[in-house]
Amino acid sequence: MTTTTRSCRLKMLLLTATAAALLPVSCRSRQETAGSGQPAARVRVTTAARQTLEATIELPGSIRPEVSTAVPAPVEGRITNMLAREGERVNSGQVLATISPLVHNDIINAARLALEERRRDGGETLTARQQLDFALGAYREAPVVSTVEGVVARRLADPGDVVTVRQGLYEIHSADRFHVEVPVSELHLFTCLVGTAVQVRLDAMPGRPLEGTIQRIHPLVAEQTRTATVEIALPSPPPGIQAGMFARVTLPLNRSVDAITIPEKALLTAPDGSAFIFVHADSTVNRRSVEVGIESANGVEILSGLADGEKVVVDGQEALKDGQRVTVMEDRKNLPPTAKP
Repeated sequence: MTTTTRSCRLKMLLLTATAAALLPVSCRSRQETAGSGQPAARVRVTTAARQTLEATIELPGSIRPEVSTAVPAPVEGRITNMLAREGERVNSGQVLATISPLVHNDIINAARLALEERRRDGGETLTARQQLDFALGAYREAPVVSTVEGVVARRLADPGDVVTVRQGLYEIHSADRFHVEVPVSELHLFTCLVGTAVQVRLDAMPGRPLEGTIQRIHPLVAEQTRTATVEIALPSPPPGIQAGMFARVTLPLNRSVDAITIPEKALLTAPDGSAFIFVHADSTVNRRSVEVGIESANGVEILSGLADGEKVVVDGQEALKDGQRVTVMEDRKNLPPTAKP
């Protein structure tokens, strides 16, 4: 055997040994890749639980006095005195102003002219004097009386003004009884029921939510806005509340008891608009289409596609694929503090 032949055979043996050594590693690597699919993703999960959910809507409203009435002039005449100002509390039956009737002045002036004519003519003046005295005594100033107890919201006239019969002189509001008026779309009117509890918040009093109750629904829908006025009673209005204040009313729209609920951030939306989630089990995730019910600040109701107690991905699900392996990360804020050495 020549030297060249021996060298070729030695090279062939070396190549065969090298290939035999590398073959198990290469096969093992291909098998692991085929079994794993996508690389493991790091996610956080939570467990679907049952709770009561309530869908709500927040609408703007205004504080209104429970009683608002105008105090009119009882007669035609000139105002001689205005006895109440804005912000003052008044009682029912209290005199708020006085008016000198125009007929009063006409009669007195006529009696005074008749007496002067009798004096110029040199005639008997006793009867004319009696008529003037009667006019002066009988026709007194007319009082303007409040018919309700409350606070003066507006004064609509001033002393010296000539007013007509039934002309408004004051606007009186109830001092301690208020309600909220809120315009509600016709789309939500059917969910408004008298007696339903609602929450009211005032921008003027932040951090102090008020409990209210729907007490009245106006039967007319405005054609321009397609809304109807809903009145919210305030049984215990706080001190300092005033008519005209801006209010935010949270109205309940729908309620579901014992609903399967997941956090809103666990829900994903497909290009066609359908909702889906990723369910975690045995270190993998499965994409699952779901039907969504009530959505609220406390979570989203799942009507179908998920069972109570199943685990859903709430973080890291945006790039997941169906069947992908995952590693569940611990929620550090829920772990006990590490003991210091």
